[in-house]
Amino acid sequence: MNKKTVHIRIQKQSLVLDYFFRGRRFRESLGLKNTSENFLLAKERAAILEKTLQTLDVRMKESGLQKQSLQPEILKQVISDERSKTVFGYKLSRGLDDYLIENFKKGSNERHYRDSVNSFINVCGDIDVKTVAAGEYHKFKEWMLKERSYGTALTRINYLHILYDWFIRKNKYTNENPFTKLKPRKKQNIVTISDEHWTIILPELKSQSLELYNYIYFLKCSGFRKEEALQQKWSDVYFDKDVIVVTTFKDNSNEELFPLNLRKNELKKHLLEMKENSVDEHLFHLRNVDIIKRFQKTLELLGLPKYTLHDIRRTFGSYWATRITQIQLMKLMRHKS
Repeated sequence: MNKKTVHIRIQKQSLVLDYFFRGRRFRESLGLKNTSENFLLAKERAAILEKTLQTLDVRMKESGLQKQSLQPEILKQVISDERSKTVFGYKLSRGLDDYLIENFKKGSNERHYRDSVNSFINVCGDIDVKTVAAGEYHKFKEWMLKERSYGTALTRINYLHILYDWFIRKNKYTNENPFTKLKPRKKQNIVTISDEHWTIILPELKSQSLELYNYIYFLKCSGFRKEEALQQKWSDVYFDKDVIVVTTFKDNSNEELFPLNLRKNELKKHLLEMKENSVDEHLFHLRNVDIIKRFQKTLELLGLPKYTLHDIRRTFGSYWATRITQIQLMKLMRHKS
């Protein structure tokens, strides 16, 4: 770098960062008017930019990019904070791959780690491991608690905590672990959906969206986990043998058979009706987030409790708990214990 100091200039009553990088001069408008408060903010941004330029210069040298080896337009993009994280930083997605290579073979743990990191990336982006701090953690935590169940939020955050413990041990992260583990809630009474409420919910769903109705009714008849249901294909359904092949969500390599002939064949009848209107190999074409929002909106419209999709599974399990043995129930629910 020819010049490491980033200067704050005033241009047409607005604050501008003026600096040199690899023999070229750049000016970056902050979009801030020249006030004492904004000037302090500009100083903070200048300090961050200066550190970014220093780090970027080292990384470019390590990558074999010599002085002025990039076009000005490309160089300007690379300098931006977000761009430097994406192109030259140790991204979270790459860190996860390194962690899994060292610690795990493919299996349920890998899926949980990938789901946790992908959820974080959806909210905060695939940013440099070193840039994750309390702000990103709280943003992610708030989103998880709003859009997902507490149990899912706990799982995602706790897996990220483990991942960052590894980053710290490998000197990939030098601060304290930014992910504070959530504590399990005290066990509460199992929430189930009464038949009376089902008689209100199902007709309303059917009037709003046939596809959403088909999905919710499928969960009611099968007790599938919501992710298991979304990944089902028609090639998994064997009407002649009265079974559907399900890949257990918590163990991606484990396939089990689920009966279609429970409770007077209600699931089989439902699938046969769906099959008549199927358009491709998938049973459902819905996004997890959309399902949750639309289901909750329907419950609110009807003035019913805020049931979760997992409460549908609990309702299914509670019904069969009094009708079959514990071992049979474990197999039906695909529980390991």
